[in-house]
Amino acid sequence: MAVTVAQEHGSTGWFRSKGQNVIHEYEHLEGAVYSQYLGSARMSTNPLASGIKIQSKARARADLPALIKRGLDVAVSLALLILLAPMLMMIAAALRIEGGPVLFTQSRVGRADSRFACFKFRTMRPGAEAHLEALLAADPVASAEWAAHQKLRNDPRITPLGRFLRQSSLDELPQLINVLRGEMSMVGPRPIIAPEVEGYPADHAYHASPAFAVYARCMPGVTGLWQVSGRHETTHRHRIELDQVYAKRRSLALDVGILWRTVRVVLARTGV
Repeated sequence: MAVTVAQEHGSTGWFRSKGQNVIHEYEHLEGAVYSQYLGSARMSTNPLASGIKIQSKARARADLPALIKRGLDVAVSLALLILLAPMLMMIAAALRIEGGPVLFTQSRVGRADSRFACFKFRTMRPGAEAHLEALLAADPVASAEWAAHQKLRNDPRITPLGRFLRQSSLDELPQLINVLRGEMSMVGPRPIIAPEVEGYPADHAYHASPAFAVYARCMPGVTGLWQVSGRHETTHRHRIELDQVYAKRRSLALDVGILWRTVRVVLARTGV
């Protein structure tokens, strides 16, 4: 079944309004961010030369925000990896003592339908995927919750340390490596799980839907509108809607606003 983007009415209005609030709060900054790049082209007396100049300037203006965004991604991710290195090593040591691998990797979908291995700190017991399959087959309530949210609020597979890492969003920190590698951005849509990975029908339907074409324009992000718009309160369908809003309205100013709100969300420990 294809996933469609929810319309802005009824119960979906609250989720879209939270995403739009972030946009409106920082939208006025866009003019200041781009004004220095969007000057008018000077016309040449030679029509052919004029056309070439206009196309070159237009291409440069289109590429410049992307280059700035990539530069900020590299600078921010590298700085965070250096500053947080002691904490990252402590978390890795704790996970080793707990038993099992330090990192969890999963195939995710990147820009232009590419594939990459997304890194996270492991938060679940070994054999979690097999345990999930058995749980969903035996528990109709859990199965319905998984279908709606693609996560469980009281997931028995999560370890005590893993629950802390999730609530504080520290489990996402290894994705800074993905940013440095050019597979993710600091801000973007939530990376969806590749259709080759079994057990995630909602993401598979998203990948097969018309809405995916909008997602594929962007590089997935460590954080995004979904994370700062009540992520644990939203359904998978509302997450898709927020992805669409970001992809269509993305700008450097919006990214700065989302990063700032992400800090507040992390400090409030509202992640799950």
